[in-house]
Amino acid sequence: LLVVARRVPPPAPLPPVRLSFSAHLDGPDSEQIRSVLRVVQEVNAQRAKFVPSAAAALGHRGRPGTGGGGGGGGGGGDALAELHPGGRLELQTAAGAKAFVPAAPVMDGKAPRFMATVVDQQGDAAERAVRLCGVFIVPQGREHEWLFSSPEGQQQLAAGCASRRVVIVSLGRGHTFPPMAKLKKELSPLVLPLAPALAQAAPATIPFMSIGEDIGRRVPIATATSDLSGCIAVEDVTLQEDGQDKVYRRMVFTSNSNLVQSEAVMTAGGPQPDGGATSPPQSSSGGRLRVDNLQLPCEYHKAVIAGLSLAGERLRDEAGG
Repeated sequence: LLVVARRVPPPAPLPPVRLSFSAHLDGPDSEQIRSVLRVVQEVNAQRAKFVPSAAAALGHRGRPGTGGGGGGGGGGGDALAELHPGGRLELQTAAGAKAFVPAAPVMDGKAPRFMATVVDQQGDAAERAVRLCGVFIVPQGREHEWLFSSPEGQQQLAAGCASRRVVIVSLGRGHTFPPMAKLKKELSPLVLPLAPALAQAAPATIPFMSIGEDIGRRVPIATATSDLSGCIAVEDVTLQEDGQDKVYRRMVFTSNSNLVQSEAVMTAGGPQPDGGATSPPQSSSGGRLRVDNLQLPCEYHKAVIAGLSLAGERLRDEAGG
């Protein structure tokens, strides 16, 4: 067996966040702009500390757990057998597959069954960790949140899990998943090869973590295809908030499924369908759903509505004049 070594350039750090507008601090919105600048500075400080691991720079050659291209016993060729402080690696697996592979763009709306991000702690957070490896399951409908989708948020999540390495698993769109206990059983053989070698030798030391025992619920409502945006999905997502189910209707582009394009809060009490019409989606209690126009799911919606109301008054004044 001939192994050819090649020099790998050091991985580049994450690029800083840059503003796409001029920040004038002497205008009426100066305080708001200062707040934006503070947030950007904090994010850039975290990005400057983040350095992709050697495993990510290599593109993770070979399948996880197979020893990569180096072969040999003891996992010597597996880049994930060792910890890479500050490292982050994105993987995915299709339904029925027996191993994770490097992540690839979603084509034709066919999402993988599981997406995994391997995050290795660094610095003080790594020193405070009480275990070598843990697995965190992201409930359906929450994968777009900052804590689960951004490198900075994932490092913060890993610190909260008190693990040197955390495998963050998201559940793919368009698949049906069993309750949490059976889901853990399905994931166990898939995530074990992603753990460091010492943890693989003691699988019982690798805990599964999540936000409660609810994996969330995602119901497809409609799909469409755009020449510009690709596959578009509209879905109702049920999340537990303050011990109660809350339903959101969302539109997402499957090419960028971590970003919600549009969102509305749903409530029971929708109108009865006309004869021959398709029945509207129902809540978990069986009631029909409608958009709750009294709730705004996003803070920026308040500014949009305020702007529209002001514009409406001006238009009425001009029409009356």
